[in-house]
Amino acid sequence: MVRKIYNCEEGCSVESTLQLISGRWKSVLLYHLIFEGEHRYNELQKKIPGITRRMLSLQLKDLESDGLISAKLFKKNP
Repeated sequence: MVRKIYNCEEGCSVESTLQLISGRWKSVLLYHLIFEGEHRYNELQKKIPGITRRMLSLQLKDLESDGLISAKLFKKNP
């Protein structure tokens, strides 16, 4: 099978997308949020072993500031 070589110059949509979701935890977070729906902060932390509270917070803030997710505040504890 012949492999196609794509020329993705700076500013191409693929490069931009990869920059937005690059990082150890962002793709895992997006998976849980897209395929499983809304999660509370603590639920996400339990689903992703090895992620620290600080890293979870930073990654969620990055995804929110990039417009990939939106935060929702809950009035009650579960």
